[in-house]
Parts: sequence; C-alpha cells; structure tokens
Amino acid sequence: MVGLYADSNKENRRRIRASLENALAVANTEKNRAEAVIATVGDGLIIQDTDYKVLYQNEFSLDLSGNHVGEYCYKAFEGKDRICEWCPVELSFKDGKVHKTIRTVKNGNLTGHFELTSSPLRDPSGKIIAGVKLVRNITEQQSAKEELQAREHFLDDIFKSIKDGIGIIDRDMNIIRVNPAAEQWYAHNMPLVGKKCYEAYHNRSARCEVCPTQRTFETGEPAYEIVAKHGPGGMDIGWHEIHSFPMTDTATGQMTGAIEYVRDITYRKNIEMEKDRLLKAIACSNEGIAIADEKGRYIYMNEAHASIYGYTKDELIGKTWRDITPPDLIAGIEPGMPETLHNKNVGAFGGELPGMRRDGTTIPTEVKATGLWDEQGKYRGHICIVSDITKRKQAEGSLRLFSKAVEEAPDGVQIVDMDGKIIYSNMAVEEIYGFTREEFKGKHVNEMNEDPGLASKVIIPAIRENGRWIGEVMVKHKNGGVFHIWLNASMVKDSSGKPIAMVGIIRDLTERKKLDEIRIENERLISSNRAKTEFLNIMSHELRTPLTSIIGYSILLKEKAQGPLNDQQEHFVDNMLSNSNHLLELINTFLELAKIESGKLELSLENVSLPDVITETAYLMKENAAKRNVVLKDHFDPGLSTIKADGQKLKQILFNLMGNAIKFSKDEGGTVTVSTRKKDDFAEISVADTGIGIRKEDLPKLFRKFEQMDSGITRKYEGTGLGLAITKQL
Repeated sequence: MVGLYADSNKENRRRIRASLENALAVANTEKNRAEAVIATVGDGLIIQDTDYKVLYQNEFSLDLSGNHVGEYCYKAFEGKDRICEWCPVELSFKDGKVHKTIRTVKNGNLTGHFELTSSPLRDPSGKIIAGVKLVRNITEQQSAKEELQAREHFLDDIFKSIKDGIGIIDRDMNIIRVNPAAEQWYAHNMPLVGKKCYEAYHNRSARCEVCPTQRTFETGEPAYEIVAKHGPGGMDIGWHEIHSFPMTDTATGQMTGAIEYVRDITYRKNIEMEKDRLLKAIACSNEGIAIADEKGRYIYMNEAHASIYGYTKDELIGKTWRDITPPDLIAGIEPGMPETLHNKNVGAFGGELPGMRRDGTTIPTEVKATGLWDEQGKYRGHICIVSDITKRKQAEGSLRLFSKAVEEAPDGVQIVDMDGKIIYSNMAVEEIYGFTREEFKGKHVNEMNEDPGLASKVIIPAIRENGRWIGEVMVKHKNGGVFHIWLNASMVKDSSGKPIAMVGIIRDLTERKKLDEIRIENERLISSNRAKTEFLNIMSHELRTPLTSIIGYSILLKEKAQGPLNDQQEHFVDNMLSNSNHLLELINTFLELAKIESGKLELSLENVSLPDVITETAYLMKENAAKRNVVLKDHFDPGLSTIKADGQKLKQILFNLMGNAIKFSKDEGGTVTVSTRKKDDFAEISVADTGIGIRKEDLPKLFRKFEQMDSGITRKYEGTGLGLAITKQL
C-alpha cells in the first residue's frame, strides 16, 4: 500500500511540473508576441513604475529621446528634480484613469508638439504597479491646426472690423453668425444666433413678405432689397439696404445658406425723403422758385415761377434769366455777377428788378438769388426766389397821393400799412419826433411807442374794429427822450370800402405835460422832505436813544452783574437783547438810507483788492450760509485784481446782495456764486443764486424802498425792503 501511494505522488509531481513548464512556455510566447506588437507601434511607448523610474522603452521612444531605462522620467525627459506638475502618469496613479496632455518642446529654432496619453498598469489583484505612457508626435497636426486657427482669427478680425452688418443664415432662416455691427443694431434682441432672422431683426413670427435672402434661396442668385429697420417692439426706426449672396459648400456644390450684407441707409433715406418733401413744398409755394446750373440755365422751377412771366415750366427749362429780363437791363446786371452771385464770399443777388413776360410786357418783381457751390468750392449754379410785387407798387402809388394831400398840415400826419409799418410821415411828424421821413419809413409804429405792444394790442385792433382810436400815447424821440402825444387815428379805405392803410393825426403834448409834471413833482418833494425830516428826528431821538439804554441794561443782566438768573430769565434776556439789536439794525438802516438820499454820504475812493473784499465778505456770510445749507463760490477774472472804490461801501453792497441770495435760498439749500469780469475800464461784479427766484411781475419792485414781494414771501422772510434800495443808491 505504501509503495502504491509513493508511486502515485511521483506521478502527480510529474504532471504538475509538465503543466508548469507548459504554462511558462505559453507565457513566454505571449510575452514575445506582446513585445513584438509594442516594438511595431508607430508611437513612443514608455512603461514606468510607481516611483516614476523608466522600466521599458519601445524602439520609437529610443529613437525619439534615447535610452533612459532605470532613470527617473522627470529627470531623463524634462531635466527636473521632481514630478512635473502637468504629468499625466501621476494623475493616472491617483485616480486610475486615462489622462492626456500636449507638450510643446523647443530645440533651438525648432518646435515640436507631442501628445502624451497615460494609463495605469495593474496586477491580477487590481493594484496599480506601473504606468504606461504613449508619446505621439503631433507636430504637423498642431502646426496645421495653429495655421487654421490663425486663418480663422484673420477672417474673424475681418468679419468683426466691417462696419456694415453681416449675417449668415441657413436654409431654415436660422441665424448662424453675425458680426458686432449687426449685434449693436439689434442689441434689444440679443442673442441673435439661433433665432429666426425675421424674429430677431423684425419682431415677426413668420417670414417677411419682402426678403432678399428668401429670393436667393429660391433662385440661387444674389438679391437686393431696401427694408425697414426695426427697433424694440418692432417699431420702425430707419432703413436697411440688404444684399443677399448664396453660400455654397465647395465640396458638394450645394447651397447651404446665405450671406446677408446689410448697410444702414437711414441717413441717406431721410435726406431723400427730405428732398422729396422740399420739392413738394417748392411746387406748392406761391412764390416763384427756380434752380439754375453754373451757366444760368434753368434746370428746375415751380409753376408759380413760370406763371409770373407768362410761361409754362417746360417752356422756361433750359433758358436763362436773360430771357425774362428786359434787354436794356441785362448790360447793367451781368458785369456785377462775378462780384455778387458768383462770389462765394457774397453769394447773393437781390432787389427789385423789372421782369419781362412772354408777351413783352414788364412787371415789377422782387428777386432773391443765392449761389450754390460744391464741396471743392466750385460754383454750381443758383437758386432764385421771385415775387410779383405789382399790387404792392400800386398801393405805394395810392399812398403817395395821400401823402401829398397832407404834407402841409399843421399837425403831424402819419400813414401806416395794415401791418402797422410806417409808409408816410409829413414834415410836422419829423419836427415832433426828430426823425426824417426816410428814417421813419419801414418802421413799425410799435418802435415809436414807449410801450412796444400798445399799437399792436390796443390801437390797431381798435381801429380795425371801430374805425377810429383817440387818446394819449407815450412815444420816443430820436434823442432818446419820451413824451406825450395826442393821437387821432382812423382807417383809410379805397373806393370799394376795403381798408388799405391807417392814418394818424398827431399833436405834441410835451409843454403841457411838463407844466403838469413840475406842479406834481413840487408837491411830492415838499411832502417827501417833510416826511423825511420827521422820520430822521424820530429815529435819532425818540427810538435810538431809549433803545440803546435797553440794550445796555440787557447786557448787564446777561452778564449777571446784579446776581444770578434762572434758565427762564436767561431766555427772556437773550430774546430781549436779540430783538433790541435787530431793531437797532433796522433803525440804522433807515438812517443810512436817509443820509444817502440827503446827499450827506461821502465816498472814500482808494485802490482796493477786489478778490480780498469778496473773500472777506464771504467769510462774514459763512455762518449764515451754513445754517441755510448754502455753498458760497467765487469766480474771479484773472485780469481783474485792484480797483478804485470805497472798500467799506463795496463790502456793504456785497453784504446786502449775498445776504439776500442766502435768505431767499430754497429749503434744501443751494449755491451762491460771486463773479467778477473786466468790462472796458470798469469791474462788473455779479451775485447769482439757485434760490426761489423772482416773478417777472415783481422785478420792478426790486430796488424800491419798503417794497418786498407778495404777502406770502413777506410772512416767511424777514426784512424791511431797504437792503436793495441802499445797495442801488451806494
């Protein structure tokens, strides 16, 4: 039994050895086969252990970088002392996945690009024991890619640089690409790419009825159209000119889409429409309007121009101004053209000029011609406006008859047209006003009246309604003075009863008014002086003297010279002292004004620094301005520093003006600006503010004594109404 068991064990060991030898042979065969496959791989293959030592390199890797088996990969291939931060093998060791990166290697002037792909190598238990790195030379592919990208960038730069809009549309009308110009036009519908062109550009849900791109898709040919430019909400905001071109796949020859080249022609279109409106307006004008070329030949005219001279438009086109001008006048007009109409510095010709009609008769016309020049300054023709003034000349003849009839009248006689313009004045009117009849002629009667609106608003309407107006009028003399006249004005009518002019009989009331004014002024002066004297006496003796005592005793109480005060007593004393000082200030103001008006105030003129005076005054106003939240500013003329003035009085003037500006500032505050400007031999000083303003009807009250604005303002702002009066007097 023992022998049989021993023989059995020997047989088992033999069979096991045979199996192992067979397995080893198979493994060697697979190894040789794998090495043969690896050796034939066209890319570099490197196997490195988990310490990054190179275990194996295939033939391509040896040719590419030499034999580095046994060396650390980062030292051998990169010349570094530690793992590269971009190493794909390290990433594969960490997460067990395949990783890829691209390395650019420079050798002198040569640059190579390599794609590195790493994957982990595991044992049967799944443990990572090494890393496999595949190295592929992609220099040619990368160079081609970079060249393609450069070309793409170049084309993209061109695409973006074009100031007109460019869009690429596919066959389904989807926007594939647009340039920045198009994006800027339609910023309200961004993004544009991916939308239907009619949706993005025109706020429509269906294709446009007029679409050049659709026409290109249908015909395969370029198309052109002018369409409305739409803004937010589909509102028309201008015009676009669209050129559509087929986009063809060069490989298949099939049209894959269309390129739209879009130009904003809103400005050009507006000019065209404006030109059209202008031509329509010219055609409808009652005035004759014509345009001639550089040789004087008519190239356009309206019906009114042709009819003035008895022609049709077609009959005058191509003719010149010489054909409608009396022959005896041409020789006198033509030599002056180079210095008037054809001279760019003058560029005009005008005046009353007889015209010659087709039947040879002459008519009075008024001509206004203006030259036309191109961008190079070359004369290109002229535009001419002609009015038939026949009726006006007839009216002037009738008025001359009236003038002759009244020329010797003892009272002034003046005739005006229905618009109020003076067309005749007799000698008596010249004596009354001081103007010659030539100076009168063409003036409106409003210009002669102190109230420029009296004639237009009162006298002329009354004459038109009632046929007459009688009353006193304050008028202006040539010497600048004003005086009263008695005016009896009435309507002048022709034989049919139609009003053609107005005539006024004028009598000078100057002497009578002077006597009345002297009497009234004497009475006023006597009363004013009496009131002023009484007022000064009261202020000086009856008010200021006891008020000074009150202020003095109030100061003693406040200083507690006679003992302490409780809080309420101190409050009473403060109010008493404040109000007393305010009252004394008012009294001094009254006395100051009285002194000025009585002529007792004297000025001490000296050289003073204007900026210093303004700065010192502003400093005094600083606290008051801060309470009102008002910012004080100044703006000095650099050429204006020292002036001759009474410095103290100048400060008082500025104090009053700036005080008023601060006082009447708005509740939320504002700005007060003091400016200086040299004006001839004088200094102009202005104080401007951003306050509540002054109503137009209150402006005349500004410098009157004891005058303020309406009661509402008076109740809100304190004051006597004397500050600006004193300022004006100073």
